[in-house]
Amino acid sequence: MYAIGRIKLIYFLYFSKPRADRTIYRTICRAKARTILELGMGGPQRALRMIALAATQNEGARPAYTGVDPFETREQDQRAALSLKAAYLRLHPTGARLKFVPGQPMEVLPRVANDLGQFDLVVISAHALTGQTPRAWYYLQRLLHATSIVLLEEPRRDGQTAFRALPRAEIEARSLVGRARKAA
Repeated sequence: MYAIGRIKLIYFLYFSKPRADRTIYRTICRAKARTILELGMGGPQRALRMIALAATQNEGARPAYTGVDPFETREQDQRAALSLKAAYLRLHPTGARLKFVPGQPMEVLPRVANDLGQFDLVVISAHALTGQTPRAWYYLQRLLHATSIVLLEEPRRDGQTAFRALPRAEIEARSLVGRARKAA
């Protein structure tokens, strides 16, 4: 099992780059998240760090990581293109239970939501929302339990991004939009 020491933990929480990812790392530590779903993988580095933190915070428990990403079908101009095979090879040594789902995250979610189970933490990258279907928000609720946390990456005025926790009410409101369009 891949675990980290105290100095690396402090680095991840307070000094790691990109700065926006620190919110994810702090949330994993605070919530002791063991099961993580990442919609739109930014590259293997963030996933490796999330798995390491989950392993460190939950001693004796094997973390589970699910990544939903376009992988090879991603547009060439998007950053950090990662193949499915490369993702598996980079993350397999962590010892975490891994699952990868290829496809546009918000389009694939309605198709696989019932098979994924529930997660302690759901991380939604900004590029995962491109081409989104409002119906996906309805299915996202199936992946959450009472204490689940959903972090959504949003652009800031300075050109950077930041993650914010989505309240349940906002997730429900977004899912209602998806249901209303489905009925029309």
